[in-house]
Amino acid sequence: MADLIGDTDAWTVFTRVLAKLSSRPPVPAGEGLDPALMTGNIYHLFRVLGDRDIQLTREVIRNEADSLELNMDLLYRWLTLGDRCPDPEGVRPPSDVVYRYAGFFMNTIGGRAYLYRRAPWLRLLMSYYAVSILHDADLEGRNTYGIDAYPMARRVREEIARTPGLHFQKAYLERLDAIAGYYAARR
Repeated sequence: MADLIGDTDAWTVFTRVLAKLSSRPPVPAGEGLDPALMTGNIYHLFRVLGDRDIQLTREVIRNEADSLELNMDLLYRWLTLGDRCPDPEGVRPPSDVVYRYAGFFMNTIGGRAYLYRRAPWLRLLMSYYAVSILHDADLEGRNTYGIDAYPMARRVREEIARTPGLHFQKAYLERLDAIAGYYAARR
């Protein structure tokens, strides 16, 4: 991994990757209306990050697999803090950018293809947090693309229920049940 980051520390690499992702967020809906949008979403991460950052991400996932579930929970909490926690360095992406990436992973061909090339446990964790972010955006009136989290929550819940080995499986299932219940009551 040292070959990929050189003399730079992990925090600097993390902030650089976040800045790249924030500067060019994907369009999380409307692919059926615009083939160019679909193509852009298919290649989005490769165009924004480039080979080096993609390889580094793969290395982190591979080398940190044992702690990734906890780290993803911490990342989700940090990403969704908003004004409740100061961000003096301006590192945290705006909530709209976080929402657009959640929609990208759950609602586009490019995002879903990316997830399905990952290990099942990682795909499920990313899907769980993406559904949570979409639901949070919906509750806060920020679901600007009108992405329907209900069928996603049900599908992810079924998959997580069948996946052994997740440390927080019970909490994930409870949250997804609450999300699905929220939408079911409004249909």
